Amino acid sequence: MLKRIITALVMLCVFIPVVIFSDTAIFPVAIAFCACVATFEMLKCMGIHKKLIIAVPLYAASIAFPLLMRFMNDPGHVAAIAFIAAIAYVVILFAVIVWSHGELTFAQGMSAFGVIAYIIAAFCGILYVRDIPGGAYIYLLIFVGAWITDVFAYF
Repeated sequence: MLKRIITALVMLCVFIPVVIFSDTAIFPVAIAFCACVATFEMLKCMGIHKKLIIAVPLYAASIAFPLLMRFMNDPGHVAAIAFIAAIAYVVILFAVIVWSHGELTFAQGMSAFGVIAYIIAAFCGILYVRDIPGGAYIYLLIFVGAWITDVFAYF
């Protein structure tokens, strides 16, 4: 219990400056870092984090799209880029699945693609909500809602 409290306090000390400077470049970089860590953790849970031909493009996308979301300032163009990147990745993924000789199954590959697309979209959504008019306070509800549900689930 003490270890969890200390970890929470350290994370809070890191999170507060990021929230304060959310209108600067610090926030999208922090979001991109969190997206990359979440991508790594999910691929590790699926057991395919060591398959670099699959993992490295997903890590790159998890870093690139949150940064594009902030610095391009046009969600329509980011969505178009994401669509093209997704199609290209699926083609590469099909080739890897076919030539892996059973080492990577179709279910593993498509599950990885779907889950990581969901993770990247969620982190980009946080940036999008932050950048809409009035979003400087609204995006905090995402974090507060998650914290409240986690705290009450714990108790």
